[in-house]
Amino acid sequence: MSDANFINAYNEVVLENFIAVLKQNFMFQTQIKFLEERVNTIPALEEKGNSYDSVVIEKVELQNKISSLTSEIENKDNIIKNTTNSDIDKHRLQKALNEQAKELEKLNNKVAEAIKLVMLKMILLIKNITSNS
Repeated sequence: MSDANFINAYNEVVLENFIAVLKQNFMFQTQIKFLEERVNTIPALEEKGNSYDSVVIEKVELQNKISSLTSEIENKDNIIKNTTNSDIDKHRLQKALNEQAKELEKLNNKVAEAIKLVMLKMILLIKNITSNS
């Protein structure tokens, strides 16, 4: 009987060890499958990383372009403001010049009238002097 007990115990130990080895094998195969899935995702992740890098480079280029266009717009805006100010100044100066020209013409007319009056008075004075002599 002791041989039968020994064989039964031996068979139990072998079965337990077999089950333990199968569990370890299943666990190992599961880990391999999981790692294979992760390894298969690496190229896709690398592609996404490269795509991300190109998007970042494009973003930097666009930011630089926007910056240069913004400064160009600011420069053109300043030119327009200066031109507008120049046009306003030109208009203001032309208006002042026209007003002064009108005043000058009025003064010339007054001077001409005054000269006429002086001439008339001189003529009258000369006539009076000649008629009294």
